[in-house]
Amino acid sequence: METKYTHASFWNLKTFADAEVLAEQVSKEKGYVHLAYDYGTNVSPRYGIVAPPKVGEDISYAFNGDYYPDGQVKSVSANCRVITTTGGHTFYRRLRTPNWKMAGGTWFLVKGHRNDKNPCF
Repeated sequence: METKYTHASFWNLKTFADAEVLAEQVSKEKGYVHLAYDYGTNVSPRYGIVAPPKVGEDISYAFNGDYYPDGQVKSVSANCRVITTTGGHTFYRRLRTPNWKMAGGTWFLVKGHRNDKNPCF
């Protein structure tokens, strides 16, 4: 039986362990890795799951509404903590969040090629 989940169902996850169980179930059903995440005490829903970027996927990096294409995912470490791109950047997963942050910077990895700028500036 396939696990039905949506972002709204993350409200039902009461602990990080619950999120890990869901991530394992969905990983088996979908055939690719899903990771549990924990946003921290002041965010709701606190727990959830995310599929990390896969090798070959188009990605960009972003901060404050500015997005820049960065090629494709070149490699993903075995524990999905480190992602390198054909654009030459390395991203590290921030703690147990669903975010990958560029090494030595404030930029974050986002899926897809985007070349948008914040219109406020």
